[in-house]
Amino acid sequence: MGWAVSPNAVLGSRGSVQNGKPAPLNSRSTDVRHTPKKQLMTHKIALAAAFSVVFAAGLVASSANAAEEGDAPKPCVATSFKISKVGATCKSGGQPAVKKMMKAAVKKAKAAGVTEGMKCKDCHEDLKTYTLKGTDPVGAIKKWL
Repeated sequence: MGWAVSPNAVLGSRGSVQNGKPAPLNSRSTDVRHTPKKQLMTHKIALAAAFSVVFAAGLVASSANAAEEGDAPKPCVATSFKISKVGATCKSGGQPAVKKMMKAAVKKAKAAGVTEGMKCKDCHEDLKTYTLKGTDPVGAIKKWL
């Protein structure tokens, strides 16, 4: 900073000296330290709004693709069924329909006071393949379907 400015110098640009004191920065300043808080807040709100619009557009686009690609319900993983009603529901509505039916059966059983054997893991070994446990895993829920 090899500049020598006399105390009586009068310059008109940003960062200049007027009457021996630094000139105030105007509102077009790019120096964040001297930008008014209100203006910084406005910039932050505008930036957040822009990101929100981009995010929402991405969600709309991805859900539109999912609707086009996924019109059919997810098929059941199991191929054989111990309860014929579960098999029929699986063929007509896929995995979501079977889950809905099973949850309704569990809800009925719990409303009647039956809680033992009414968790998914009580009948199924694995909740990805829905492999059944033991010789009669569906005995507890069968009457509630």
